[in-house]
Amino acid sequence: RFAITTDARLVPTSKLKPERGSTFHGVSLRKGWHLPLGFVKRDGSWSYGVSKNALDKVEKVHRLDPVQLTGRSKHLGGHRLVEAISGNWYREHDMAIAAKPSKLPAFAKTDKRWIDISIQSQTLVLYEGTNAVYATAVSTGRDGLGDPKKTLSTPTGTFEIREEHVTATMDANEVDNKFELRDVPWVQYFKGGYALHAAPWHDGFGRPRSHGSINLSPLDARRVFLFSSPMLPAEWHGVN
Repeated sequence: RFAITTDARLVPTSKLKPERGSTFHGVSLRKGWHLPLGFVKRDGSWSYGVSKNALDKVEKVHRLDPVQLTGRSKHLGGHRLVEAISGNWYREHDMAIAAKPSKLPAFAKTDKRWIDISIQSQTLVLYEGTNAVYATAVSTGRDGLGDPKKTLSTPTGTFEIREEHVTATMDANEVDNKFELRDVPWVQYFKGGYALHAAPWHDGFGRPRSHGSINLSPLDARRVFLFSSPMLPAEWHGVN
C-alpha cells in the first residue's frame, strides 16, 4: 500500500506515521491579556506561594499554559520568581516570558504592523504601531545567540519579510545536517533560507529547537502569515 506525495512520488504507508500538529496557540492582547505574560515551558512546573521566606507548592501547571504576570519579581531560594495576577509565583526559568521592550523601534508608529521576536525568551509578539495585539511562544535556533554562519542559530536584526508561501519545501544539505520537509505550512522568508513557519512535527515551543528558522504552532503560524505583509492575493499560493 502506497501513499502519493504532492509531487507524485510513492511512499510505502508502512514507512509513514500521521502527525496532527500541536493545538497550542498564543493569546490575543485585545481580550484581557496584556504584557508581560508568560507561557509555561517545562513539564512538571508548579506555581508557588511564598511564606516565611520559603516556597510552598500551590498547584502543578501544564506546559504551554499562558500566565498573566504583574511585572513584579523577587529572588528566593536561589531562584528568580515572577508574580502572576493570581498572587502565585513562578520560577522564571520555567517560563517563556513576553515583555514589552524598554524602547520601541522608530518605525512603531500609527498602525504599522511589525513582529517582535525574542531569542532569549523564545516569544513572539505582534504589534500594530505601539500596541501589542498578540503574544505566543516559539522555537528559534537551537544554538541560541551563536553565529548563524557557524551554528544552528537564528539571525538577529531587523528584517522585512521577503516572500510568503502557503506551503513550501524546506531542506538543508550540510554535512551531518540533512533534512527535507515537504509542504511546510505558512512559510515567511525574511533572510536567505531563514523563515517563520509552522512546525507540525513538535510542540516544544518556548525552547530553542530549530535549525535557525522560527518554528510556530500551525495555528500561530497561520495567524502571523495573515497578519503580515506582503498580503497574499486570493487564490494565490505564494507572493514576493
